[in-house]
Amino acid sequence: RPVDASYSPIGKSPMAAGACATHDPRLEDARQRLWDEAFAFTDDWKEKALVTVFLEPAKMYYAACGEHLLAENVEVHGASVYLAVLMSALGVWCPRLPFLLDMAFAAVSFLDGADPEQLAALWRQENFGKPYASVPECREPRVSARVCNHECSFLFHGAQAWQVANNAVDAEGLHERRQRLRPYLHKFASCFSAEVVVPKLAQHLLSRDDSCAAL
Repeated sequence: RPVDASYSPIGKSPMAAGACATHDPRLEDARQRLWDEAFAFTDDWKEKALVTVFLEPAKMYYAACGEHLLAENVEVHGASVYLAVLMSALGVWCPRLPFLLDMAFAAVSFLDGADPEQLAALWRQENFGKPYASVPECREPRVSARVCNHECSFLFHGAQAWQVANNAVDAEGLHERRQRLRPYLHKFASCFSAEVVVPKLAQHLLSRDDSCAAL
């Protein structure tokens, strides 16, 4: 849905009064501990998904083009654009929130130019959350093509992050551009499939004494 540049979320506890069917304090405490650990895991996982699917590929593309200033700005300005699009298109809130009034800068449709083999290597599960420079196949970035106006070109027009995000879900906008957005959203969403997340969450809970004791 369209995003409001003035909106900010208000956190609500999922363990509100009456949420538990039982009033056993020990059981409620155990549930709360498990929830807290699961919530922390989810925030960390969303951050890694953002880094892996959007930020590191954008940096890798810019580095391959010799655009080091743009690469340095991906973490700040580029991230606001990608985060805003995730909010509008998928309704996803990541731990770091976008500055919706930020200029649309250092965000690029890297699938149009990044080397496919290097991108595939970066997106392997064992490289999840890693910087591209730590992946052997990606240490010398290459491009298959240069994206037109790549300093501020992530599929949709807009001078600010919120405008790009709203144009991404504009039903009257160009259908071809929304189709080109699909692989980015699909890749991000695939990071949260049950077969990927559940084993990692179980491993996380079992590796910590506090949550393990609550199971």
